[in-house]
Formats: sequence, structure tokens, C-alpha cells
Amino acid sequence: MVESDEEWLAKLRTDATYQHIDFTVEFAKMDNWLALPKNKGRKKTRSFILNWLNKIERPIQTAAKKRIVLT
Repeated sequence: MVESDEEWLAKLRTDATYQHIDFTVEFAKMDNWLALPKNKGRKKTRSFILNWLNKIERPIQTAAKKRIVLT
């Protein structure tokens, strides 16, 4: 059984690998990039989406600095 695009995207959204990604923003960026004349003929395929998402780096987690408040 082949999963639909909607099912595939739902799996991606819940995958821990991509939890740092805002899918709404990234899909808007993809659409804008694909709309450029130089990208005519390119399609938003599963491999295109995965390649795009895999290039997004996870933000570096830093330890919270303690703040000293002088009174």
C-alpha cells in the first residue's frame, strides 16, 4: 500500500528528526523559490522536500546563563 502525500507529510511533521522545523514557513519558502523564473520546470517532489528540509540546521542549544540581579 502506497501512502498518500498527506499521510507522508503528516509523518514528517511528527518525526523527531524534523521537530525543529516550522513546516508552514519552510513550505512557503519552497513555493516562493519554485515560483522564480530560473526554477521553471522544477517540482515540489518528495525528494525535493526532503533535500530542502535536510539542509536546515538544528539551532544550537546553549545553557541558560544565570543572571545576577543586584538590589
